[in-house]
Amino acid sequence: MSLNKEELLSLREKDHGLYEKTVQTGLIEKRLEFLDVFEDYFRERGFVIRKRNDSVRASFDILHFKAFTDETGKIMITKGKEEIANIYIHFDGVTDLDFYYTGSNFEIRFDSPLAILESIFQI
Repeated sequence: MSLNKEELLSLREKDHGLYEKTVQTGLIEKRLEFLDVFEDYFRERGFVIRKRNDSVRASFDILHFKAFTDETGKIMITKGKEEIANIYIHFDGVTDLDFYYTGSNFEIRFDSPLAILESIFQI
C-alpha cells in the first residue's frame, strides 16, 4: 500500500498532535509531582502546609517556603519574598517519555524532585 503526499502529511500531523498532547500531559504530571514531593518534604520536617491550585506553602514559625508554577510551567521556590530556585522540566525522549529537572541556579540533571530539594536545602 502506498500513500500519496496528502495522506502522508495528514498522518504526520496526527502523530505530531498526539506527541505534543502526550508530552504536555507528562509535563503537567511532573509539575504536580514536584509540588507533591515539596509538600511531603516539608510536612515530614514539621512544617505547616497550605496548598492552593499550583502552589504549596510550608511554614515553620517565621520561616516560610513556597513552591509554585507560572504560566510557562517553570517551578519557583521562594523563602519569604526571596527567590531561591527556578526549576525547569525538560523532555528528552525519542521513543519513550523521559523527563528530567534542571534549574537556573544549577545545571545538573535531576531525575527526581526529592534530589533537587535535598540539593537546595541540604537539611
